[in-house]
Amino acid sequence: MKPVREKDLRVELDNLRYPLPVESASRVHVQTFGNFEVFIDQKPLVWPRTKCRECFAYLIDRKGACVTVPELASVLWEDRPFDKMVQNSTHRVLSDLMKVLKEAGVSEIIIKNRREIAIDTDKVDCDYFGFLNGDVSQINAFCGEYMTNYSWAEFTLAGLVKSKEVY
Repeated sequence: MKPVREKDLRVELDNLRYPLPVESASRVHVQTFGNFEVFIDQKPLVWPRTKCRECFAYLIDRKGACVTVPELASVLWEDRPFDKMVQNSTHRVLSDLMKVLKEAGVSEIIIKNRREIAIDTDKVDCDYFGFLNGDVSQINAFCGEYMTNYSWAEFTLAGLVKSKEVY
């Protein structure tokens, strides 16, 4: 009905049965619903080792919060004590992670200092982040599965299921 207001039009578009795809300015798209996948320019990122992939997944799960090396080690090697060997392995994983992101031309999505590492959530298009921000298309895309590859993700899954019940 006239006059058309942008807000009213957005509400109607968000409630379409088949929502219009939103073009993302980000080159990096992360899929967390179901299996964890990372796409750079719509192509799957090839990981040098599975622990690099898991490390990146954990950074996504943390939503931009900083992670220390001991915390990361406890997630990646949950059954081993934090000793010199685990510490070195964790640093190797971080090094490989940075290398693969640099080769893909997206190293700026990582915020890293001497003691901590985090993901820059503004530079990543992620279904999980969209869900948390109330994006209707991402809320509708969530079907009860979140990073099924990783047991530590079950805590986040429980929160997502509970949040979806509220929507």
